[in-house]
Amino acid sequence: MSKVITFSRVFPKYHPKAGKETFFVEQLINSLGIILPFVKDDLLPYVNDFMVLAGEMQKHHTIRAGKRFKAGDYFSPRIWSGKPYNSKQIKICDDVLIKKTWDIEINNRGGAAWFEVLINGEIYGQIHHGNDEDVNVLGLCNLAQNDGLSLRNFQAWFSELPFQGQIICWSDQVDYN
Repeated sequence: MSKVITFSRVFPKYHPKAGKETFFVEQLINSLGIILPFVKDDLLPYVNDFMVLAGEMQKHHTIRAGKRFKAGDYFSPRIWSGKPYNSKQIKICDDVLIKKTWDIEINNRGGAAWFEVLINGEIYGQIHHGNDEDVNVLGLCNLAQNDGLSLRNFQAWFSELPFQGQIICWSDQVDYN
């Protein structure tokens, strides 16, 4: 039996883009290669056709707290039809195979790096307080993009630090090893 992962259709209240569309559903559909005529009928009212037809933006993974998933598991991708936890869930597509997972930690070291990402215990990237000692910013941009966000929106999404969890990936195009 697969576990459910719900995807947010709008940015959360604490985010600078609160209430605006994330387009995670469209990006997931693009990542999985689902073409518009094959989107489930009950999902269609929640899908921006242009975003799917353009197909440029793709969400190849999601980042979740905890460590509930492993490669080889399946998950059921869903959205809420209305208010989260108080409305019906709608399946985005059939169950999806998880191909890879990585442990992720995002923290704020105060004086040194104000945004640091560790993948599988190794520093993946850091952004510092306005100096030239940033580490792997291009990699951080790629991580954010694979999660369906710009780096700025990624940082704002993970503003409650420290964060520990895992990257849950369904794409062969992603590798953080």
